[in-house]
Amino acid sequence: MKSKLMVLDRDYNWLKHKYKLCEETCELVKGINEKDLANIAEEALDIIQVCIGILDKLQLNGIDISQVFLRHEKKLIDRGLKPKGVIEIEVRNIGRV
Repeated sequence: MKSKLMVLDRDYNWLKHKYKLCEETCELVKGINEKDLANIAEEALDIIQVCIGILDKLQLNGIDISQVFLRHEKKLIDRGLKPKGVIEIEVRNIGRV
C-alpha cells in the first residue's frame, strides 16, 4: 500500500505547533476512550500531520532530518526494539517559494 500525506504550506510558530499537538492529542485520547476506531484513525493521522509540520519547520531551520531519522532508528535498535514493518518517508518539494 502506498499512501501520501501533504507537507502543508503553513508558517506556524512553535507555540502554534504546541497548541495543535495538544489539541489533536486530546481528540485522539477522546476517540480511544470512546473506542471509536474510525475517529482514532482520523485523529492519529491528524497528529502525524502536525508532526510533519514540525519536521518541516526544523528542516527550514537547518536541521538535517535524514540525520535525525538515523539517530532515532539507532536509539530504537540500541533499546533492543525490533521492527515488524517499515514506513518509508520521501520528502519532495513541489515548488515552495
